[in-house]
Amino acid sequence: MYNPLKSGSKGLLLAAVLACCQILIGSATAADRPGDGDKKSIERPRRVEGSVPILSHDAPGSISAASLVWPRKGEIFRGLQLGVEVPAPSLPGEGLFVESSAADPMNMGSGVPGAKTGAPSPSGKPAPPNENPNTVASTVPMTAGEKFHLFLMKSFMPPAPYALSILSGVWDEAIDSKHKKPHRSAGDFAADSLTHAARSYAFRVTSNFFEKFAYPVAFKQDPRYHRSPYTAFWPRVKYAVTRVLITQGDRNDKHEFNISFLAGGLTAAGISNLWEPTYHQNAADTMSRFGTHVGFRALNNILSEFIGGQ
Repeated sequence: MYNPLKSGSKGLLLAAVLACCQILIGSATAADRPGDGDKKSIERPRRVEGSVPILSHDAPGSISAASLVWPRKGEIFRGLQLGVEVPAPSLPGEGLFVESSAADPMNMGSGVPGAKTGAPSPSGKPAPPNENPNTVASTVPMTAGEKFHLFLMKSFMPPAPYALSILSGVWDEAIDSKHKKPHRSAGDFAADSLTHAARSYAFRVTSNFFEKFAYPVAFKQDPRYHRSPYTAFWPRVKYAVTRVLITQGDRNDKHEFNISFLAGGLTAAGISNLWEPTYHQNAADTMSRFGTHVGFRALNNILSEFIGGQ
C-alpha cells in the first residue's frame, strides 16, 4: 500500500544532502581565494631608471618588487643576467694612446707625448736625430718649363724684385766714392740712386736667367732653395750659408757642387760691364759685384730658412 509520508521523507533527505554538498564546495573555493591581507603582500614592480631588472633569490619562484629597476631612456639593453649588475660603458683613458705612441718604433704619431726621434721624412727615409722632417721641401725634379717659370716669377713678379733693386740702388749710390760730388742736392741723390737701381735690376734679371733657367737646365740642377731638416739655430744657419756652394741634382737626387748659381752670378757680373760706367768696367769691380751677389744670396738663404719658402 502506498505511504505518502515515507516518500516525502526520502525527498527531504535527498534535498538536505545536496544542500550540504553545495555548502562544502563553496567554502573550499573561498579558502583558495586571497583575502584582503594577501592582496597587500603583492605589489606592482617599480620602474627605477639606471639599471637592468635583477631577479631576487629571497623566495624561489617569486620576484621582489624592490629589485625590479629599468634602464634609462636612450640606453641600449645589452642583456640580462640574473644577480649580476651590468657596468656602465667607459672609454679608454688617454694613457693608452700615449703608451701606444711610445711603443711605435717608427713614431708615426708625431706630436703625441712620448714621441721619439727618427720619424720618416717625406722621402721615405728615417730622419736623423735633431732633424725636423716637416721642413723638408719637395725633392721632385723641375722640368725646363718650370725652371723658366721660376725665372719669370723671381725677375718680374712684383713687388720683391723692384723693391730690392731700389734699395740696392740707394745703397750703391751712398757708398760710391768715385761718384761723389760736393754740395749735391737731395734731387741729385735720388736721381743717381734710381740710375743705380736700374743697373741693379738689370743685373738681377740677368743673374736669374742664368742661375734659375739656363745653367740649371744645362747641368740638370735644382735652382730652388730647399729648407733644412734641422731644428737647432746654428745648424740651420750653417746649412743656409753653404747652399751657395751646394745644391740638389735632378738626376740622382743628391747634393752637388752649385755650379749653376756660381757660374750664373759670374756670368751676370761680366755682362753687367755693358751698362756700368767706365770707371767700374774692370776685373776688380766685376769680382766685387760677384762677391756682393754671393753674400746677398747667403743672407737671402738665411731669411728663407727661418721665414719660410724655398
